[in-house]
Amino acid sequence: MKDKLTDFLDYLRIEKGLSLNTINSYCFDLTQFFTMFSKDQFSEKDIIIFLTDLKKRNYSLASIHRKISVIKSYLVYLNVEENKGYFSPSFFLMPKREKKLPKAVSVNDLDILRNAPRIKKDYFFLRDRAIFELFYACGLRVSELTSVLVNQFCERTEIIRILGKGEKERIIPINNFAKKAILDYCREERTCVLAKAKKSTNYLFINAQGQGLTRQGIFYIIKKYIKREGLAKTISPHSLRHSFATHLLEGGADLRIVQELLGHSDISTTQIYTSLSKKRIKEIYNKAHPRG
Repeated sequence: MKDKLTDFLDYLRIEKGLSLNTINSYCFDLTQFFTMFSKDQFSEKDIIIFLTDLKKRNYSLASIHRKISVIKSYLVYLNVEENKGYFSPSFFLMPKREKKLPKAVSVNDLDILRNAPRIKKDYFFLRDRAIFELFYACGLRVSELTSVLVNQFCERTEIIRILGKGEKERIIPINNFAKKAILDYCREERTCVLAKAKKSTNYLFINAQGQGLTRQGIFYIIKKYIKREGLAKTISPHSLRHSFATHLLEGGADLRIVQELLGHSDISTTQIYTSLSKKRIKEIYNKAHPRG
């Protein structure tokens, strides 16, 4: 089964063009499934046993839903790509997914977070401020932010090129706050750190050793400031991304535009961010409708 899994992961990487993070997630879910059965073949009954076990261990519906999708993809691969003649994955009954929305961070709390990094108090205060500004200005995923290269930011046109899931590129305009924060950081801290470390890198955001920041590094930075400023512990890269989308929609932005900015391939994915208040919906209606 190990060889089949390796072939499947190569297929996801080469043929489907999925990101490393997504491939690792597929690998984890399938390995978890395979460890329950010490055999090369598995049946519908085995999958039902696996899903029942997940429910007993209090896995969330979202996690179970993801694991079902991964197993289905693997079965389709075996049936189509390798012509193995496995049973059809159509027997799966997908559980109804929970619609849990991360709470949008208020504009006031975002201002506190953006201004939290301060000179003399924080070694990388310009970098950290630029990170917060870019998160909120562009609604990036944490994996996208850690992957941003210096040449993806264009000062003259005030845009940033982002490589999202499946290596799909999207162009996002950048506001003056984020632009200034990035320029200040690059001209001062970033240049000094690389010179001191005697290193060269294309990654925009680096650590004290001159290496690109990791996802864990970003989480640590956010946790540090929200704790110090007494902000909600639920603030995360995803809640900043959600706030970006929510505040745009509350400002009257078109859903399709927000979809493009977020890099969603399906508009239904973007719709989970439309948690507008009834009051705001009425305001937009009155403004937009001829007889409003």
